[in-house]
Amino acid sequence: MRVALVRQRYAPFGGAEIYTQRVAETLLSHGHELHLLTHRWAAPLPGAVVHRLPVLPGGVLRTLSFAWVAAVAARRGRYDAVLSFDRTLCTGVYRAGEGCHREWLCRRAGVQGPAARLVTALHPRHRALLWLERRLFTNPGVRIVATAVRGREEIARHYGRDPDGIAVVRNGVALERFTPATPEERVRMRVALGLPQGAWTLLAVGSGFERKGVRFLLEALTLLRAEGWKDLVLLVAGKGRVRPLARLARARGIADAVRWLGPTRRVQELYAASDLFVLPSLYDPFSSACLEALACGLPVVTSRWAGASELLDGTNGSVVREPTDAAEIAARIREWLDRDRLRAGGEAARATALRHPLGESVAALLSVVQEGRA
Repeated sequence: MRVALVRQRYAPFGGAEIYTQRVAETLLSHGHELHLLTHRWAAPLPGAVVHRLPVLPGGVLRTLSFAWVAAVAARRGRYDAVLSFDRTLCTGVYRAGEGCHREWLCRRAGVQGPAARLVTALHPRHRALLWLERRLFTNPGVRIVATAVRGREEIARHYGRDPDGIAVVRNGVALERFTPATPEERVRMRVALGLPQGAWTLLAVGSGFERKGVRFLLEALTLLRAEGWKDLVLLVAGKGRVRPLARLARARGIADAVRWLGPTRRVQELYAASDLFVLPSLYDPFSSACLEALACGLPVVTSRWAGASELLDGTNGSVVREPTDAAEIAARIREWLDRDRLRAGGEAARATALRHPLGESVAALLSVVQEGRA
């Protein structure tokens, strides 16, 4: 096939980027003619034809202009199949890795005051994304691939789409890259991070700290410290607004227990140094970091509003029903502050990840592309 893969920007790190790269490499290895419709692709991909598309400057204009020029390029290219990883006006297959924006705004409204809700409702970026989303999810010429059962239900509920016509292909994980740390690796990583060897170490990884529920995780940590868990340390890695959260940590008297690490390409070292992965997301289509943590033998605590919660059964992690409830988050964390249970949970976590290898996920996605070829 002549296949167009649509991605506005690509950089060679991060869970979504690993997935996109593997899809592209698999298409090439199967002998397909691959064309990349992109504004910026910051990694070599031998064998692919790269079409660098112009966009207008600025967040909203860039999003809308890429959506349009990508659709034009896809039509002109007369490709056998089009696979988009971004919200565009292309027909073909759209992998809804960013979930349903309308659902996120509904979840966000629940923790905002009236003024903030009004600002969100009128913000050009949100209006643009909702417009693009509606065009995508109501277009019968677009085959939708959700990353979780929850995502399929959200799209069907908000846009009247037949759920039976929405494929579900969960994320996969590179099992050869994300593996449980040896005791020696764990000690070395904890020393490098300056962590006390006996400290309980919680880890949160993700971009967009508001959506990932970091504020409520800090409140839960405050409760646990008040109960006497003085040897708790929280590592927070990823891209987000740190300053207001750091102020909150200082106000709650837990600033000494929180490490703000920023974006990192060495996330495996953080998994190696940690005991428990905690991400009480307000909304999350499917966190690659949750699956990576499971693969590294870390039990996961996340919310029912996260697609990755569909993998958790109590042996490999816990599900928070309401991510704004700090007491509930604290209770789910407390369940794992036992070395024996943590050890058993780590084994169950790895076993779960073994059922979701990256290669199988990519193969399932490409089978949808084959079914929907032009």
